Amino acid sequence: MASDKILVSKLSGKLNHVSAISTTPFNDFCDRHAAIDGTTCNVCYARRYLSTFRKHAVPAYIRNTNILSTREVTEDDFEPNSFFIGQHVRLLAYGELINDTMFKNFCKIAEMFPYITATMWTKRIDIINPLLHLAPKNLRLIYSTLMIDPDDAIATTIPKGFSGIFNVYSNRYAIDHAIDINCSGSCATCLKCYTQNGFVINELVKEKWGNESRRYTDVKSVQNGVCL
Repeated sequence: MASDKILVSKLSGKLNHVSAISTTPFNDFCDRHAAIDGTTCNVCYARRYLSTFRKHAVPAYIRNTNILSTREVTEDDFEPNSFFIGQHVRLLAYGELINDTMFKNFCKIAEMFPYITATMWTKRIDIINPLLHLAPKNLRLIYSTLMIDPDDAIATTIPKGFSGIFNVYSNRYAIDHAIDINCSGSCATCLKCYTQNGFVINELVKEKWGNESRRYTDVKSVQNGVCL
């Protein structure tokens, strides 16, 4: 029998040991921006993965979306022991805010479980700004820039009420502009996004199937004057 609860995922790869609440990345906002060349949405790994080897997760992410965007959540919407003291929970590991109700529910989740640190990556300043006063202290907001290779003025401007900003770069741009790529390893051993304020996070655009560690090494080598 299918669950009627919100799925709190246990992540793997670079996000190993971090939990997450994801929603579907197939929504009006994501669909619209995925059609625009040069956006991070156009090369979205979440849409790619859910269309291939993670298809099994789609029903749960759609269920999460429907619950979070249509009504107020309660503790009964979660399985017992979904959260524990000191847990880092990534909100919208997949997906994006689609309305005010969803953001209000993420605020409420952080309030219901004050012993977790919830961190949300989002592009939806338009939704958050009028509701920023609702965000509890244990809800951290990271602004995810829309375009790949943003200029410095955009890449370093952290919106009011946000803890940091997340940028994505191509290999060539990172090399030519000496961008400090500081996101490449394990989130669980770094945790800067989850603990520090005023932090600018720079990552290389994800290729079709991984290879992030090798590309990070290649970019750093060129920046350090090593011929490949």
